[in-house]
Amino acid sequence: MRGALRRRGGGKRTWLAALIAGVLLWKGGIAVSAVEPVKTGGPVKVQILQTNGGYQLYVDQNPFYIKGAGMESGNQEALMEHGGNSFRTWGTDDKRTPHLLERALTNRLSVTLGLRVGLERQGFDNNDEAAVARQLARVKQEVLKYKDHPAVIIWAIGNELNMNAKNPKVWDAVNDISKMIHQVDPNHLTTTPLSGFKREVVQEVKNRAPDLDLVSFQMYADIVNLPHYLREAGWTEPYMITEWGATGGTCTYKGMTYSGTSSVTIQRTDAATLEVDHTFTDLSNGKVKVSGSAQVTWSATEHSRHVVHQLNWTRLTDNLTAQGSGDRTQTLIDPAQGLLGGVRIDGNRHWSGPSGNWDLAITGVEVRLQDPVPQAGSYSLTTPGNKNLTLSFDRQSDDVIRVTLTGPKASFSFNVRETGSVSDS
Repeated sequence: MRGALRRRGGGKRTWLAALIAGVLLWKGGIAVSAVEPVKTGGPVKVQILQTNGGYQLYVDQNPFYIKGAGMESGNQEALMEHGGNSFRTWGTDDKRTPHLLERALTNRLSVTLGLRVGLERQGFDNNDEAAVARQLARVKQEVLKYKDHPAVIIWAIGNELNMNAKNPKVWDAVNDISKMIHQVDPNHLTTTPLSGFKREVVQEVKNRAPDLDLVSFQMYADIVNLPHYLREAGWTEPYMITEWGATGGTCTYKGMTYSGTSSVTIQRTDAATLEVDHTFTDLSNGKVKVSGSAQVTWSATEHSRHVVHQLNWTRLTDNLTAQGSGDRTQTLIDPAQGLLGGVRIDGNRHWSGPSGNWDLAITGVEVRLQDPVPQAGSYSLTTPGNKNLTLSFDRQSDDVIRVTLTGPKASFSFNVRETGSVSDS
């Protein structure tokens, strides 16, 4: 339900207050008038009850249909003025969350409060039992801190934990967190928001995290297919839509037709870290179509930007496909100078297609705005035929950078001056 900056073909930008669609089944959910759930003292009692072949959310024994948005410190008053009655967050913060909940109470808005859970795509290892135990203890303290606030109705455990993840033990951790919450907080529901709808993931969650009260789905252009996916998967449990967007259209710009969806989500994971998630769904210029994701993590502590991406390309003329991925970190060389001091890049990129696999290793490449080429480091390319080609850089003086190209059979070097001129010496 987060407010997401969503880009459609041609660069059109729209801020979405991604509405929660309410807790109901796709087959016969009951839409009811919103009943204000927020009271001024003590926790509210939240339940899901079966009604006429569907499910209904109740808050203090009153039926409640969620009409909400995703926000951390957004304009609650504007949400209320537009008919909203609820919003979700992605985590808690000792400084902001108390104020956020008090504002919600004043504005008569209920809150699905997010609980941050370690992401595999950011290096969290669910095989590390000690790390998982520390996480459970931390989350418990967050729950104990806010469980009695009258604005809280649901706990959202993690966010899109299935994105670029392979270890199913994450759902064991989610189930343990849900059980802990129900032990210390019998008044509120638990859910976990999933990225998209994949039948195997949904089944894994159902099998490994049965303690959850409901599952949440986050879908943009593909939301029109959700009823079909649910029916095909035989899903008969309550669910909630916590992020969604209108289906992407098409537009024409400079003779090219653009279509598909590009969505951008920004969230602060702690005081010094900002995570920007990009999702591309059938994004096309009429010649090539791309789908995939990219996660960009900005760290004020490390003065760095970490980029991880996975993309799938399709050439529309013949349906030729290729895949690309990468994991690289860009770090300021001299934080005091900012970008003027240059950036060091380390990591790798990988491409695969009909011709085979290509791998690029990036080691200590230092780039400055004032230099025509990097001043240090190397790029090493491995071809499908397992041949290696390396391009390395070495600063010789303030004005000269030595560039060396090394192949399987020979190598040669040349100098590049600050003006961009090239010479053998």
